[in-house]
Amino acid sequence: MQSKVFDFAELQQSNPCFGCPAPCCRMQLIPCHTPNNFMDLDYLRYMLLFPGTEAIVREDGSWGLIKWVKCSALDDSNCLCKLHNTAQKPHICKSYNAYNCWYKKNFVLTNSQEIYRLNLERFDIWIHEIQFAENGDIVSAPDFNQSIDILKDVPIEPTFAQLDDAILSSDIRFS
Repeated sequence: MQSKVFDFAELQQSNPCFGCPAPCCRMQLIPCHTPNNFMDLDYLRYMLLFPGTEAIVREDGSWGLIKWVKCSALDDSNCLCKLHNTAQKPHICKSYNAYNCWYKKNFVLTNSQEIYRLNLERFDIWIHEIQFAENGDIVSAPDFNQSIDILKDVPIEPTFAQLDDAILSSDIRFS
């Protein structure tokens, strides 16, 4: 499927969030340090015991935790912010570059290769590939691509898809 091509004026009038199910407003992304030893991994496993929590690993090796919780300002019926164009909208949201959306690339579009996600089930599979020194330090671990391969057959939720045209056509902001 070929992507639509826009000229400058069309892109200027477009909404890069059009049709997006707003994964950015359904999660809290919390940075965490890269695990170096058994206790770091034990802590991550402990965190994954809490419902709605998962870890992500970026291609550059950095780690984060996701808490799946919806922002109270998100309108579920159309995936739009109730605080849009108000003084109450957080600056982090106002300044976010939606034309290069990390959330959309990694949670809506298929086959992202920028991150892999670890819920408890996936973590417990992945952790068996780690080897430790006697003092608990990590001696070897699968690299990014090996990890993706290890986890490829283990599904993870939630997944997102572009919004249905019926939903979009019912809201005048999308017309």
